[in-house]
Parts: sequence; structure tokens; C-alpha cells
Amino acid sequence: MVIATPPPTHFSIATTCLQHGKHVLVEKPCALKFIQVHTLRLLAMKNEKVFMAGPYRWRESGEQSQPGWLPPSVTFLLIRP
Repeated sequence: MVIATPPPTHFSIATTCLQHGKHVLVEKPCALKFIQVHTLRLLAMKNEKVFMAGPYRWRESGEQSQPGWLPPSVTFLLIRP
């Protein structure tokens, strides 16, 4: 699941996805509080799912559809089973 919604919704949506056995990519910030990030990490590990946070943004211009396009700064947090 890719979560690209307003930041206050990231934690609840990611939690629901992980609880339902889905791998998750959430745009930064993955949560608003450290304890929420820690909870998502533990949930991903418990359910043996990938939880990843990175710079994903929807662009009306179609910029991301260009071959080889990468955002200017790429940083990911990856939790793997």
C-alpha cells in the first residue's frame, strides 16, 4: 500500500494496512510522534511485512512518470521481515 495523504492520517492508515497483512510505503513523515513510528516498526516486524517511509509525492504535472525520475533527495526508512 502506498500512503500519500495528509501527515496526521499516516499513522492510523499505516496501522490498519499492517494489521491487514499489507506491505506499506508511506510518504514522510511516516508519523507525527516517535512512539507512533516505533509502534509501526513493531507491528511490521510482528506481521513480517515491509514498512517503508520515503519521499513520495503525487504530482499533477506527471513528473514522476518520466523514465529515470527521482526526487532531489531520496531517503528511506525500511523495516523488513
